[in-house]
Amino acid sequence: MGREDLIRAARAGSTWMRYDQLWRGFAAFCDINSVTCLPATPDTVVLYLVHLVNSGRGASAGAVLAAVKASHLEAELPDPTSARSVKLAAEGAARLAAEVKPWPRERLPFPVEALRLFLKSPAFREPLGLRDAALLAVGLRLMLRPGELTKMKMADLRFEEGGVLVRLGRTKADQKAERRPVFIEEVSARHCPVKLSRELIRRRKAEGATDSNLVFVSHSGTSLSSSAVTSIVRRVAELAGVKGRFSGHSLRIGGASAALAGGLSVDQVKAVGGWKSDTVKQYLAPVLLSSTSVSQLMGF
Repeated sequence: MGREDLIRAARAGSTWMRYDQLWRGFAAFCDINSVTCLPATPDTVVLYLVHLVNSGRGASAGAVLAAVKASHLEAELPDPTSARSVKLAAEGAARLAAEVKPWPRERLPFPVEALRLFLKSPAFREPLGLRDAALLAVGLRLMLRPGELTKMKMADLRFEEGGVLVRLGRTKADQKAERRPVFIEEVSARHCPVKLSRELIRRRKAEGATDSNLVFVSHSGTSLSSSAVTSIVRRVAELAGVKGRFSGHSLRIGGASAALAGGLSVDQVKAVGGWKSDTVKQYLAPVLLSSTSVSQLMGF
């Protein structure tokens, strides 16, 4: 590992990819307008923010500033985004973008019932049926993001009496992997995540896989993408007859919703899912209010 590799390890690869994409857009703007992008002046950055707002992309102003800042710091040049004019322009872009903000993307929770029905279907007996069931069960129980599931290795699961201890490694909210391993207790249900993951790993190892291999892989043995997780979620939901728009993130929301509906407090849900902020409350609002008519409580 070299100097540049170590520096880039400070951020996730997806973050650098996004920064690179945004930087290319800024550099192209500078080239068209015959101004220098590295180093850039605060005025140049403000002009680019104006360009973003006028082209309907004002919502990306904050991310663009982060990319411009990162590029300058990496080149050990003064940061133009620290200027007061740039900060005010970015706030203005954010306020204007908020006025035309579209409806939020619908993110439905994936129901545990869909997993139960999947295990009763012929699809579960197909070659990848066990993989899909284990992925869904573990994702729901631990309230994981798609990327966290696709990076999970066999060595991250330690089966013990009564359940399995799962080491989550680096996550979006825990870049230094400081979170303690999470224990999943084994239950009698057929769709128990401990039973499904244990059987999946047993079969994988019988085929030659080792602890260094990923838990969830494609038919050819390669790693899954986040979009592949989304495809699994949508296919199983369709098989179960559950209608709605689902994504890979529906597992995280579905696990949190099921836990809250089952009696866990919001703080307990946050602890299980590793939430450090109250963002989870946005997902849980329908569950929190499902048994209560706010209008009736207000006297309507």
